[in-house]
Amino acid sequence: MKLSSFIMFFEKGLKMATAGNEETIPLSEKRRRRAKKIILLFGIATLGSGYLLYLALRFLFEEMAENNWFVTFRTEGEHKAIMRGESAIGYLSKVENHLIDPEGFDVFKGSIGAYEAYADYLAKAREKWKTKDPFFIERKLELDSDGEPTQENGHYQLTEKLKGAIEEANSTTFFEEMFGVFWIGIPPYRIFQYVFRWLQFGQKKEQNGSPSDEVDVFAREELVDSIFHRYPRYAVVIRGVEVGAGATLSQLMKDDKGNKTRTKVKIRVKLVFETITRNPHKSLFRTAALSSAGDWQQALNREIYDRVIAWLGGTDWDKLVESKKDVDKNLAKIQKEINNIDENGIPDFDAPISAVRDYGQQIAKISLVERELEDASLQEAFDKVLKAQKKKEEDFHLAEGEEARAAAPILGKARGLKMISEVPGGIEMTVAEHLGNINVFAPGQSGTTSLLLDVAAGREIKPRIPKPTKPTVGEDKTS
Repeated sequence: MKLSSFIMFFEKGLKMATAGNEETIPLSEKRRRRAKKIILLFGIATLGSGYLLYLALRFLFEEMAENNWFVTFRTEGEHKAIMRGESAIGYLSKVENHLIDPEGFDVFKGSIGAYEAYADYLAKAREKWKTKDPFFIERKLELDSDGEPTQENGHYQLTEKLKGAIEEANSTTFFEEMFGVFWIGIPPYRIFQYVFRWLQFGQKKEQNGSPSDEVDVFAREELVDSIFHRYPRYAVVIRGVEVGAGATLSQLMKDDKGNKTRTKVKIRVKLVFETITRNPHKSLFRTAALSSAGDWQQALNREIYDRVIAWLGGTDWDKLVESKKDVDKNLAKIQKEINNIDENGIPDFDAPISAVRDYGQQIAKISLVERELEDASLQEAFDKVLKAQKKKEEDFHLAEGEEARAAAPILGKARGLKMISEVPGGIEMTVAEHLGNINVFAPGQSGTTSLLLDVAAGREIKPRIPKPTKPTVGEDKTS
């Protein structure tokens, strides 16, 4: 309603209120302007107080979300379990280009409305489930009259019910859009929290608290309310494992008579592995009680630990130091053994271990970041040998560089002549250009009157002979 219409309505109401009263008070122009100002100020005050109330509520909700009181944040790159009492009823996720299936809690690549890749994955997993469980019932894919999944445009299709559930579980609510927080509800609804213990690979800190140039492994223990979708710094530390000495260390460990004192050495290694959460529900609840929900990381740590020790026992120090390709190949093999998934990401249901099937986690990469000899004096001696070898290689490369620089002009000319030879008539033209600058004595001629032959032009050139000068007066003509 416009302001002028409101004033007319106010004036009409005033007249009706004073109807029958002989002393009616007309609304003068002055009172009309005053009423406009009052209404305007009232509107500004209402809007201002409303905005201030909104800011106050938003601040209050953000403070409450920090402690997960009734509301919480939808944090980027994390999954939070929503509990009703002691049961997980859903997950609050926010991962770029990923969605969570509220029926089973699988995390898959996709976006709202684009579920074809996930439907194809379910169809392939269905074939494996049917061989394992003959009574398996499909509830997520559209089926034809024969009970087989249907396809559209070359892709399988999810049921409309599941599509709606996925969209609802992964979309922001109106409350979240307004206040930036997700409404959990009043108790018994809450966000699950648990104590998480892990080894983290990271930078050391100086005494003043600033980051150091050195890196190390740190034991961490925190009360957390989520599980990371992807984390690249979980550490594994192995101490006292024996490996073959190798050629270099064998030379350093000889006695005065030249005999080897030992063929094995003890080392300690530090590895770092990266995980991807494929199903947060399996990670938190299906393999442990509520009180030990974070033990999935320690379980994967143990699986890596056991396999790395077995591999190190069959290798030697030289390979660990010199062959990065061989190290990466063996660690990739260990990663594959623990994941036990096929090319489509479907776990092997019969394998003794599968990180995806058992823990809802996929190991993305395992890297060897540090290896040291436990014998400090032997490590020091080896470092000196390694430094000498490196200096020798640098000197060799420097010498090669000097040789290459000296040979560069000749090699350049040779490449140029090779390119000229590939051009039709190039050799003849080059020879003619070079011979055009050369004058040679003509054959059979001698003395100062000999002719010079212009090779390029094919003509003779008479040499310039200086003319005799006339003697001056008093000069001896016989001289």
